[in-house]
Amino acid sequence: MKGIKIKCCIAAALLMTGCGQTAGTQKYRLRPMDQMSFSWSINPVYPYQDGFFTIDIAQSLLVYYEHCETPVLVTEVFFRNDKPLSEAAHEELRYQEYGSSPFAYVYGDQVLYLSQYANADGESHFNLNAVSLDGKTRTTIRKLDYEPLYFIMHDGILAIDEAVYEIKENEGTGTMVQAMQPNILHIYDESGKEINTVQLAGQIGRMQADGNYIYYTEMDRSSGWIRRIITETGEVEELREGDNMVFVNQGRMSLYTPGGLVDGRFRYLNSRIEDEKGEILFEAEDDCIIEYFDDGHIFIADLRENNQKYLVYDWEGNLLMTIDPLQSGIPAPYEGIVRIIGDQLIGQLNSQPTQFFACSLSDGGCRVLENPEYHFPYQ
Repeated sequence: MKGIKIKCCIAAALLMTGCGQTAGTQKYRLRPMDQMSFSWSINPVYPYQDGFFTIDIAQSLLVYYEHCETPVLVTEVFFRNDKPLSEAAHEELRYQEYGSSPFAYVYGDQVLYLSQYANADGESHFNLNAVSLDGKTRTTIRKLDYEPLYFIMHDGILAIDEAVYEIKENEGTGTMVQAMQPNILHIYDESGKEINTVQLAGQIGRMQADGNYIYYTEMDRSSGWIRRIITETGEVEELREGDNMVFVNQGRMSLYTPGGLVDGRFRYLNSRIEDEKGEILFEAEDDCIIEYFDDGHIFIADLRENNQKYLVYDWEGNLLMTIDPLQSGIPAPYEGIVRIIGDQLIGQLNSQPTQFFACSLSDGGCRVLENPEYHFPYQ
């Protein structure tokens, strides 16, 4: 962990251009397949070459899995007095800064992530940071005067979802509690100027950029609505009531109708892919979530049985492959599809600490990925 270089370059030119470069270089368009798909419980991963990065919030680590196989500890994302925590855990505190969210993106030659800063005088705020792919350089891109939840960098804009809270009295206990309110979305251009501030319809469960739009959907699985924001104007368009979005790619959207809680399990009904006109391009069985799709394949999490399976179809409706992780010795239960990276389907065990597994799209075999060896200093 020694030798990390910490720089400060707050909002001089947004990260599309990189710290020390000038605004106006080519905009970096993030492909939909490189953005996170549907799940409330997975730890997101971010493709790079034939592997992926992930932030382990519990251990405060940035990890890269080479070839979707071998874990490499890139850097800690918990810093104390300008040093990784492992080197300064027992130093007198001047300040500390730690990763505040598992949401991040590989953007050009850097990994972007969110952090919370606090110093010995009680001052506290959040930052948007970038760390080089080798973990040797960390840069503060923007100081935030609000609490961020999610963010997207795409096609020359940065969009950050702000958490909004209200202190209310609990009617049952009489105590004061912090209640989450509808979110606010801040949209910045590549110079760092905030160009639009959008009051959202509720609490975001999923946010994704596609083309000139930012799509978002409801957090509550028992109800549903879908909206999209025109990034240039901040105008909000209402697309659906009663449905929830899963994934968007080139104007095509996979979505489902919430079916409520039945026998302790959420139901996902009318799973389908629609074009921009609302015409149905593909339909799946109930409780089958269409999590990713590209021009050739459609990837589905089949939740109809206790041992969840993954299904791969073509656009003609032909079932190309059924992947049953249980047959490869992957212990159930496990979550939905975390990501498709090359010829690998990445899944996640329902366990603590977080642990991933990878399934081959060639032969359907699955294997558990080992976690990096690391001991958190305060454990």
